[in-house]
This record gives sequence, structure tokens and C-alpha cells, in this order.
Amino acid sequence: MKPGGKILLSPDLTPRSKATIPRQLRAWIKTLWQRHKRVPVVNRPIQGLGATIDFGWTIGPLGHGVYYRPSNQSLYLERSFTVEIFDVDPDLVEQVARGLRQAFSQEAVAVIDYGTNIPTMLHS
Repeated sequence: MKPGGKILLSPDLTPRSKATIPRQLRAWIKTLWQRHKRVPVVNRPIQGLGATIDFGWTIGPLGHGVYYRPSNQSLYLERSFTVEIFDVDPDLVEQVARGLRQAFSQEAVAVIDYGTNIPTMLHS
């Protein structure tokens, strides 16, 4: 059996410091939509991978996540959730993580490879 892995990400759009009011409003609406519809938003990129093997995944509940950026000493408090993928190679977990990062408009997502238990951040 292959190890699989876990992906941690947020459905909340990353705030832009110089965003106009209409852009902030659109981001807020998209964030609410992504929080509510996260299951189909997760399923779409995974099913679109064109994988040739059988594998399964679970989508965890929303929880409170914290992200720290040392460059400007900022602490971000936002909702987050996990996607666990079973019985796949680490390359497929990373491919799924990149698709989810793009689908949820995130700058980065955290990935844990169950084979090594080493967390990494995937950035854009």
C-alpha cells in the first residue's frame, strides 16, 4: 500500500492590501461561496487529474487555522480544512495540492507526505 498524504488549505481568499472596495467585496463573496461549497470545489480538480489508478480521499471539517509570515511578522487567523488522500504516491498528493491551491486561489498550501511525515509548503 502506498502512503498517501494530507493537504491543509484555507477556503478564504488571501487578502490584498491595496484591493479596491469592489475587489474586496468580490473576494468576500467568493470566500463565503468556497467555504460553503468546498466539497465540490475539492472534488473537481481531483477528478480532473486523469489519474489511472483507484484512490480515495476525505475532506475534513472547517477549523480555525493560523498562518505566520516572518517577513512582516504577521499572524493570519483564518478557517482551514484538510484533504487526506489514501493509497497514492507522494507525487500524486503534490499534484492534487497544486490543483487545490489554484482552485481555492491560495498563495500556498501545506502538504504532509505520510511516507516521511515531513510537512512542506507548496507556493505559487
